[in-house]
Amino acid sequence: DDGQRARGGGGGGGAAAEQIAKQLQKRIPGARVESMKGASPEILKTCSSCALILECDPEGQPVFPAAKFVRALKAAKALSLDGISFSVLGLATSACEFSSASLGQDKFRAAATLDARLEELGGTRLATYVTSDVEVEDLEVSVFPWMQGVCAAIEGSARSHKNFDVWLRGVSAARMEAALGGMSVDSEEQEAMLIVICYPDLQDDGGLNGVHVQALALPLHQALEPAIVQVGGRPRNLPLAKDTAWATERIPFEEAKEPGVSEVILIDHNRECLLEGLVTNFFVIDEEGALVTAGQDVLKGHVRQLVISAARNAHIKVKLQAPRLCDVGSWKGAFLTSAARLMQPIKAIRVPSVDGGKAAETSFDDYSIVVALRDQVTALLLDQSD
Repeated sequence: DDGQRARGGGGGGGAAAEQIAKQLQKRIPGARVESMKGASPEILKTCSSCALILECDPEGQPVFPAAKFVRALKAAKALSLDGISFSVLGLATSACEFSSASLGQDKFRAAATLDARLEELGGTRLATYVTSDVEVEDLEVSVFPWMQGVCAAIEGSARSHKNFDVWLRGVSAARMEAALGGMSVDSEEQEAMLIVICYPDLQDDGGLNGVHVQALALPLHQALEPAIVQVGGRPRNLPLAKDTAWATERIPFEEAKEPGVSEVILIDHNRECLLEGLVTNFFVIDEEGALVTAGQDVLKGHVRQLVISAARNAHIKVKLQAPRLCDVGSWKGAFLTSAARLMQPIKAIRVPSVDGGKAAETSFDDYSIVVALRDQVTALLLDQSD
């Protein structure tokens, strides 16, 4: 058993989910299939990766065998899924014409809620959330792309772990010391970031044939001035990975920055929602005092997750949804996160005019929530380094 688990709705009401779970089990060596019926959410912590298949009734609610599990997961306050990967497949029967969930994605409502909840608890998305109607002619064919994505992700993760020691040994102490020794130091308290780039061997599936190490001096977090950011660009092509191609793809967005602007906040294709910075994650504090940041289509940085954990520890509500640009006037604040900046308050958000006129600007002058959260995030980092 390698810690992979396929979990279905189970029981009579979740027959389709159980059918797909068993098909997935055949494709993943060592995988286990368990029904949600009678299961506790704590069981998710016993595996490294899990695929959850939830069948919904015509009103968008979980079928009976899975309902208790979904309710328990929603109520679980102390459950942490940090380090656990997941993917959700939502199934539903066609609702009758008189049902409130008869159209669109509404009939998959419980599955969408399950997907969002798993991420709220700290899980990492293994493969994209997918939905399918159980009444299609060949259900297994319709969900095959999802199964293929889950299998590929788990296989890639296993291969990565298998080669971890190989490439880690390639980063010798002497090489890291040389990189740090060549760094300019301005203070005895200077912090540094070690960047490790591994070069793949294309002839060897999963192999590595080179490691490059570079050290960069980090600015002292306390000395970071509040930033001015500018809305622009487009979503990244590979948002879930630190793709080296992004270093060149983002150059036009860097060059379009107005004087005084330190970061560009990428906007979705509909020009409605703000996703992330070119090299940062982006958070806002909405009118309710909740922390809001995009839950999908962004790079989920380590500091981003620390901020989310710190907010929950402080009983601050977290909304994993892309902030809407039309709501900017109601925000109480905003900030950027990254390994280099940790948490940097935003003092102004600029939205360039489409006709070349003066950019619209929204300013913030209260950074108290950001500073308080930054202190908690720093404490979490220190705990992890012990």
